[in-house]
Amino acid sequence: MASDRGKEPEEVGEQAIDTKIELDWSTQPRPVFANFAQVSHTANEFILFFGDYMLTPKVAEEIKAGGPAKAPIVAVVRTTPSTMFAIIHALIGNWNKYVENTKGMEGLEPPKIEVGGGQ
Repeated sequence: MASDRGKEPEEVGEQAIDTKIELDWSTQPRPVFANFAQVSHTANEFILFFGDYMLTPKVAEEIKAGGPAKAPIVAVVRTTPSTMFAIIHALIGNWNKYVENTKGMEGLEPPKIEVGGGQ
């Protein structure tokens, strides 16, 4: 049996169905803290790896010995290119609201993100 998971709405059935999707908060996983991210992609998906890097004495010793700094992976998100575009759009909008809300706060002067029209 083929799965429709990850397909765009227009790829499922005869026509696209415009449906409002609500999050099921009863299934929410435990929140994790991440201060490091890597993004990778293929032609069909984007993969976001989130890590929690902390310079502990053990990590410092490993770095001094010539080893790489490592961050444990705390979450991985795989998504379609169209969903990634929507995520980027939502992040920019929320970032710019954050910038507006923190204006004038001492020590906080984050830059607003301006998006051009493209070429």
